[in-house]
Amino acid sequence: MSTTAAQNTLTYQSRLDHLRQSKERHTRIKQQIIGAMDYDDWAVIPPPEEVRDVVKVMGPSGEPITDILIKGLELESNHECGGYFGAAIAGRNYRRLLDIHPVYIDPYGSLAGGYMMSFFSTRQPHWNPDLNYDHLVPEQEKYGLVTGIGGVQHLSHDLSIGLELGWRGLLQKIEKYRTVNGSTELYEGLEHVILGMQNLIRRHAEQARRLAAEQDSEQLKQNLFEMAEINERLIENPPLGFREACQWILWYQMAARMYNNSGALGRLDLFLYPYYRRDSEAGNLSDEEAIFHIAQNLLRVSDYIQVGGYDREGRDNSNAVSYLILEAVDRLKIPANVAVAVGRGIDRGLMIRGVEILFEDKLGIPKFVGLDSLYRDYTKNGYSIEEARAGSTTAATGLPIRAGSTA
Repeated sequence: MSTTAAQNTLTYQSRLDHLRQSKERHTRIKQQIIGAMDYDDWAVIPPPEEVRDVVKVMGPSGEPITDILIKGLELESNHECGGYFGAAIAGRNYRRLLDIHPVYIDPYGSLAGGYMMSFFSTRQPHWNPDLNYDHLVPEQEKYGLVTGIGGVQHLSHDLSIGLELGWRGLLQKIEKYRTVNGSTELYEGLEHVILGMQNLIRRHAEQARRLAAEQDSEQLKQNLFEMAEINERLIENPPLGFREACQWILWYQMAARMYNNSGALGRLDLFLYPYYRRDSEAGNLSDEEAIFHIAQNLLRVSDYIQVGGYDREGRDNSNAVSYLILEAVDRLKIPANVAVAVGRGIDRGLMIRGVEILFEDKLGIPKFVGLDSLYRDYTKNGYSIEEARAGSTTAATGLPIRAGSTA
């Protein structure tokens, strides 16, 4: 069989194997440049060699790290210390990064994009020196505390807002509330971030078309044309199908991760289920294809994901996508921050499949989270059990079904 013929019969698993090999190559490059990495296996891709800038910086949790930045990034400063502080200037500077960020497309993948540096590493110092905390220093030094002041922590985003509105809808929402509340630095900063993301997506769509024209394999050529069309639509519009939803989520999570190492995706199974249900019922999506798209979200961002769980009233709201996410973990066989929900009334099959993968793959994943005790302790802070459950659910189940939509 010729090489071209072989490429035309690529399976989803053979394509995943290729993507995994690329991931391993990227990790080896990072190990050679950075050395030991005592933190999660971040999915950051090393920038092309000609634009790599290796630096020593203070990490997001207040510890010194070696990091790789992108050369040519010129940032504004609004303080004599050389740093920048405030939402507007942070948004402008982040847009500058997005505008020079290299394009990353693997013809074997179905989703475009991969983030290449931590914007947070440009924030030196992390903390505005005008906000003095000298009165805390004696105790910090006495107990050897790494305080995290000026650091960041994880938040779980309500992705349903962006999935419903798309980038143009988010811009319109910003404009609406700028009018209601008056022009503020926050709205200016948010606007710059979205405009930067739209430009980044546009550049990836253009590159996908260029790569498609260069392909000998008809299978990869068609894949790249579809990737271009999807991303051209997503510049402005919300996703309609399952693959589009995975791509939109990947763009958002890359943006959040690159901005400040934000690391929570939440109930991915709930966000994706409406798209999965509609596409699969229409005969437009197989489980194998769905696993392939999901796996690339796990490959490109190492964010925390919970599969399975309760709704606000305590009913099991696990679904078919909960299982597909676990299958994606098993197919990839790389570190993934996926946790299986365990509790009374939650689909026991999810826990069983999670344990099988844990022992078969021997990678220490997935993890397991006991929700009943978690929610019980949450109520000790004065919240109702319904509010506790809602904290790990999301508004994803409320995604509207639009004309022509898969939701």
